Amino acid sequence: MIRFELPTEEALLLKDTAERFVADNYALEQRAKALSAAPGDVPRHWAEMAELGWLAACVPEEAGGLGLTPAQIVPMMEVLGAGLVLEPVGAVSLGCAAMLARALSPGDAAERLAPLL
Repeated sequence: MIRFELPTEEALLLKDTAERFVADNYALEQRAKALSAAPGDVPRHWAEMAELGWLAACVPEEAGGLGLTPAQIVPMMEVLGAGLVLEPVGAVSLGCAAMLARALSPGDAAERLAPLL
């Protein structure tokens, strides 16, 4: 059975912030400059991404995350992919952070993931 669900308010908010982020940080000139720079000179946007809640998106709420499902962050990931964002946001939010949160107790996960999220 195929289910079609409208994106949640949280999903649309993440998508909107991703659109603004890409427009502000990944314009053609900025991207060309980043690609021609030495690896250590490429600006990283991890702190801003964490502030926007992207890294905490799929982490359970009791572990300090937003508790969204992977399907709920698809609109955001589509925008980041279309913008050719260099940072592996999907691997961090869907993979590492969410997996660590589920492997640890909620209190331990919240404490250990706080610097990342």
